[in-house]
Amino acid sequence: MKADVFNAIVAHVDGLSRKQSNYVVLDGDEIPIGEKFFQHDFVAVKNKIAFVDGGNGEIFAAPNVSVQLVRVYASIFDGRQRVHRSVKEFFVVVAVKENNGKIVYGAQTFDCSWSLMHEFELDDKTMSNNNHRVSPAAVADALRRFAELQMAAEIVEQLNDGDVIVRDGELSARVTHEQQYYDALFSAAKKKNVSVCGFSKTTSLLTDVGQSAVVVLSQLNKNAPWYYFPFQSLEIITGFVRLSPHSNYVFRVDLFNAANVRNVVSLLLENSQDPAFLGYPYGLVDADCRACVSEKERAMLKLQFFAQFGERFKTHSAALDAHDVLNELH
Repeated sequence: MKADVFNAIVAHVDGLSRKQSNYVVLDGDEIPIGEKFFQHDFVAVKNKIAFVDGGNGEIFAAPNVSVQLVRVYASIFDGRQRVHRSVKEFFVVVAVKENNGKIVYGAQTFDCSWSLMHEFELDDKTMSNNNHRVSPAAVADALRRFAELQMAAEIVEQLNDGDVIVRDGELSARVTHEQQYYDALFSAAKKKNVSVCGFSKTTSLLTDVGQSAVVVLSQLNKNAPWYYFPFQSLEIITGFVRLSPHSNYVFRVDLFNAANVRNVVSLLLENSQDPAFLGYPYGLVDADCRACVSEKERAMLKLQFFAQFGERFKTHSAALDAHDVLNELH
């Protein structure tokens, strides 16, 4: 019975994707679709490539407070050899406070050399979901993003003309205060003539007829590796790459200050030959693993925190942990 339903579902989906796509819909621009825009002329490049990522884990949670550990990691590769790496970690406390008669979130960092303190509205539209109040944890996530960009700007100072720095995700500010960190990164990159690359593991970009952009491009050209960057008039250009003939993955790539796109994608190709994930930059795999705050580490910090202050914050945490108690009864 279910097989019949599944066949009907597949037939329905196939029927939706028969129209021809003409361009990818992008904020402020359009990316044309056509076989002539695929390029395969990768070259050997002597420049270095750097990678940045971050992770965070919540140690204490209440409706009005979140205490989290934030870790950011950066590495530099010369060819396939990692020649530098650095890690910074600190604690973030996001708590509701009163400021001039208004209730806001205040974000405070501890054991941190960076100035990342900010205030956020409780209903900040860049982070709220379905008009619900923003959670303290969401604000902590924003601070982690700021820290990643701050780390990237610092690593740029160790790079030279023609080098590239890569971060996970798009090169666009999504939350309040984030643009100032992008501006600092882009300013530093321009001074050193370093290209900034945003490499997205996933993308929801669609074509003009509602199809998935990466699916359309993947079906249009199966002769990997390739890169796809039609001319765009924006300061940050967007394209797509498939970085291994043995990979089914097509990734979105955003580039800032990339006068020579071929050199940038060639460095990405060189770094994407690890058999653990062919076609995906090893530097991002490395950064993701080393920046991650593991569940075991989070649990140990949580245990230490509650061993010292559990009685004081027992009522605060009880406001959120009833769901956990019910889960243990299953």
